[in-house]
Amino acid sequence: MTTPNQTNPLSDFLPDLPNYDPEPADGVRVGESPVPGLTLKRILRGHTGSINRIAWSPDGRFLASPSYDKTIRIWDVARGKCTAVLEGHEDKVNSVAWSPDGRRLASGSDDKTIRIWDAEALGNLIVFEGHQEGIQNVVWSPDGEKLALRGRDECIYYLDFVSNRLVSSGQLGITSSYGMVWSPDSKSLALGSYKGVHLYDEATQKSHRLGAAIETVSNVAWASSRPLLAASGFSRTIAVWNTETSQLIQFLEGHTESINAISFSKNDFLFVSKSRDKTVRIWRTDTWSTLAAFEETHDSSHGGLAFHPAFHILATLGEKDTVIRIWDIDPEVLLGQTTTESVRYTSALSGAENFFESHDG
Repeated sequence: MTTPNQTNPLSDFLPDLPNYDPEPADGVRVGESPVPGLTLKRILRGHTGSINRIAWSPDGRFLASPSYDKTIRIWDVARGKCTAVLEGHEDKVNSVAWSPDGRRLASGSDDKTIRIWDAEALGNLIVFEGHQEGIQNVVWSPDGEKLALRGRDECIYYLDFVSNRLVSSGQLGITSSYGMVWSPDSKSLALGSYKGVHLYDEATQKSHRLGAAIETVSNVAWASSRPLLAASGFSRTIAVWNTETSQLIQFLEGHTESINAISFSKNDFLFVSKSRDKTVRIWRTDTWSTLAAFEETHDSSHGGLAFHPAFHILATLGEKDTVIRIWDIDPEVLLGQTTTESVRYTSALSGAENFFESHDG
């Protein structure tokens, strides 16, 4: 698989398809814009159960979707088609993660196994067994060297590809609430818990809790180019920290129910959140105001939400989390709208007023 870059035009990744007119999802047809700057381009149907944490391949060509129906589907988003259905798990599939080179796909399931799939041959390479709990989340480190996973206990586990076994970090005293993400330098893990967010240092094997935390954090997102870490969970609030100083810089409010998915855009100037209040909100990260909000029906606890790795393309769910909707975002149109004021506490990062001028949108 190739690495995405801005020399490839958006039309190569998301071309207009002749005679492509699927049934609308959540009342929106392909080509329609529920809000200015956001256009629905694809509706991907096929799963018979709720979809969990979706993931783009590193080159942005494919999308993997784990589901309660015990399968993983691989979608060719450009063509709007499912290219493979991966079967083998015996219970719902909660999470998937692509290796950074795009050659392998890891999946974690309530059947207590982790499967590693050959992303090109779409065959099952390895099945890791022996975990005592269902696997809630799997995340591949950006350097490609480590695959971490979490269940419902207080440990982090790593896959040892040499011995084909699970290696435990030992009891961390962090009661799991499933959220987990690697830092961009692959040195730390941010862990959601019932008592906030903890940063786990790989070298020292120690963790510390970020202050002023929200309770029961089930989702964490680490910006790729800025020192920002966001967290959400059962509360209606999103917390944002500066990871260089561990300082809380924002509390975001606007959703009216708990928040079950968050994601930063490719260059971190957009941030998106999905809530049980059946809305998706798009925020700008210089002022942390809401640029747009649109409706999306909700069913599962960890609804999928993922920005494309190269372009302003957003994948969300629909029809009670059983279909995937692919959106083309026009940042200039979004930024030109009158922003919806949301409740914000504390100040943004210094220099944020110059962020949009110094980053290519």
